[in-house]
Amino acid sequence: MAIGERTTSGYTVKFCDRKIAKVRWLEAEPICFDGEQKSFFVAASGDHRPHNNLSLWSLSHRDQQDDSSDPGRTLVSIDYGGEVDAAPADVEYLDLDYSPARRLLAAGGSDGIIRVYDMSLSLDDQEPGPHFLQEIKAHGGSGSKPASCSGVAIHPIAAQPEYASVGSDGYVVLSSGYGSKLLSIMNPDTSHTTAIKWRNANEFVTCGISGTVSVFDRRLAKRAQSFRSNMDAVALNCLAVHSDCIAAGGENGTIQFWDVRNTPACDIISPHSDNVWEIHFNSRNTSEVLSCSEDATVVLSRCPFKDTGYFDVPSRTNVSRKIQNFYQQQSVNSASLDGLGVLLCGGDSMSLSATALRDSAAFSFVN
Repeated sequence: MAIGERTTSGYTVKFCDRKIAKVRWLEAEPICFDGEQKSFFVAASGDHRPHNNLSLWSLSHRDQQDDSSDPGRTLVSIDYGGEVDAAPADVEYLDLDYSPARRLLAAGGSDGIIRVYDMSLSLDDQEPGPHFLQEIKAHGGSGSKPASCSGVAIHPIAAQPEYASVGSDGYVVLSSGYGSKLLSIMNPDTSHTTAIKWRNANEFVTCGISGTVSVFDRRLAKRAQSFRSNMDAVALNCLAVHSDCIAAGGENGTIQFWDVRNTPACDIISPHSDNVWEIHFNSRNTSEVLSCSEDATVVLSRCPFKDTGYFDVPSRTNVSRKIQNFYQQQSVNSASLDGLGVLLCGGDSMSLSATALRDSAAFSFVN
């Protein structure tokens, strides 16, 4: 199913038959598993209906000079859907969120359903995850056409699992781990909301095709703040949140930054030339954001804020570093960075790439 190929700056593990829609590391750092130091990640395929799947991968941390070592392999692969004996769900993956504390993976699909999986890495004779747990019908539609679930986020600290989600029906929904709706709020700005992230225990942030970023407070059951840049309306695809800093990626390749204490000021950088599909603050240096794009690039950029009180390292420059291209000029749909600075990417090239950011050969500088 997969072929491992070494490159000068990391590993490339190629899918033979399908595009990659989402990737997520499961651990911040390698763990000892079966007597070896390994990292684990999950990959979701895309554009392969009705057999899109979730696959669990392991990456061995052996001697990189040992050509006999296997750089990456699939442990488990399951069709996207419910029970094992059920027919695959004829849907596309639109978002994934992972909770390391709970070892839960939540997947939002084009049918409006959140599917929850147990990603436990069993150390006994049982097979490791993903194990299907439940379906939550979060978003509905009118007539025979369902609304998609375009974004999902697992509550970071709730005693019982809770899932915040957004969809093409324009609703922001909070669902319990038992499948019941705790909250349903109509977003006042747009009929299609594209992404959602928790800001803290009571607030979550959304963005959408109207170009507006909104902060909702579950205690008030309504929107508490909203932000919009001064540029012409740009549809926003993705979000990242760090403390009071919000970053949103747009369809024109820009990333917009807001400080919720200083509205409506907005800083804008342009690291890409096409749709920005994902953004993440670098957990090793939160003055940097990682972004991937339809323009086939992955870029590590400095945050533009002058006030760096929230950041680990002061941001003195807006210089961006572009990851060397492994994708034959095809869209990079998803990226994930672990605690050791290993970058995982997947996209339309039907390949997965794991690259050590400490390797300077992996970067070129862009203005």
